[in-house]
Amino acid sequence: MRIIVFLITTGIFSISASYNWNNAPSPKENSCLFSFVQITDTHCLKVDKKSEKPPAKAFFQIGGYKFHWLDYVNSFPILEKTIEYINSQIKPDFVIHTGDISDRGDLSNLTRAKVLLDRLNCPYYPVMGDHDLGGYSYSNFNRFDCNYIKVFGQRNYSFNYQDWHIIILGIYPDDEELNWLRKDLSENAEKPIILATHRLVIADEFTLWLAKKHLGVELLMPRAEEVLKILKEYSNIKLVLSGHCHSNFRWKRSGIDFISTAALSEVPHQFKLFQVYPDKITMTLFTADTAEDIFNKRWISQYSGVIKLREE
Repeated sequence: MRIIVFLITTGIFSISASYNWNNAPSPKENSCLFSFVQITDTHCLKVDKKSEKPPAKAFFQIGGYKFHWLDYVNSFPILEKTIEYINSQIKPDFVIHTGDISDRGDLSNLTRAKVLLDRLNCPYYPVMGDHDLGGYSYSNFNRFDCNYIKVFGQRNYSFNYQDWHIIILGIYPDDEELNWLRKDLSENAEKPIILATHRLVIADEFTLWLAKKHLGVELLMPRAEEVLKILKEYSNIKLVLSGHCHSNFRWKRSGIDFISTAALSEVPHQFKLFQVYPDKITMTLFTADTAEDIFNKRWISQYSGVIKLREE
């Protein structure tokens, strides 16, 4: 019965009018302050085999959780052509990649992915994911010498855009980094804040159970409860972004919207556009059913919700 309720609920909220993005209003119109794109879980990996067609039923869904088919063979072309589309059609002010840039974290794949990301016509801000460690795990992680650091540099950093503050938090925060997070939040308590990380900070019990039981996957970041406790102390945090679960989720807790975005590398291929206004953030989900659709720029855009920044 619980699964049926989740399926019905998901079906209701997935019904939304699609439209051609080329005919949509410009992100700079209607008092939009700035726009940014979130891509995640590109899982770039060089493989020595021929291209495969997605199965007839490429994924199934329970609640908000999707079980997908991952297109390793086309992982680099998918990223390359998505970047071309973002540059020519979306034209955001910046891009955030919320982790698992590569699939195995080796230097060659991370470096090749960076070459493609460097082609963006705007700044981009990467987050370190589980798969970007290059042989390390949470128990033996060396935060000073992993492959992600060698290619992309620091794991935790922040920047300002207009009057907003954006924080990038690595996947395995230690005491030093949690203290850095506290300090950074304290110093920017007057600005609206967006935080981006890889794993989820919160999730409902059903989703956690489903991922653990059937996939053996831990969805929450290590020390998630401590991170959440820190975030709850600041009312100016408006949005927390994540990837990792390869699904589109939205939860709200303590006045903060927690948004996850599905993987770019998996069918259906997806990324999100966020448009920031003085009183709201709108979200648009872009979907391509197959790699061939990406190569032919057949993206479908769909309004996927609004985050209100002011109480009515």
